[in-house]
Amino acid sequence: MISKKQKIETVKKLISGEVEHEPKVYRVIERNGIKTCSDPDYPDKIRPQDIVFHIEVIQPNHE
Repeated sequence: MISKKQKIETVKKLISGEVEHEPKVYRVIERNGIKTCSDPDYPDKIRPQDIVFHIEVIQPNHE
């Protein structure tokens, strides 16, 4: 867990345009209430500059 001071420093860097690493893109697919992502780093290592595409699969009700 990072401290409040570290969070503030990270936000300051982001606002000023500095990044600690290149943004990473995550694709999260939610199907039947279950979220899956092929990247094992998600969600534990996600950072503010990263991009997450959340895709929800909706299946029509065939009754």
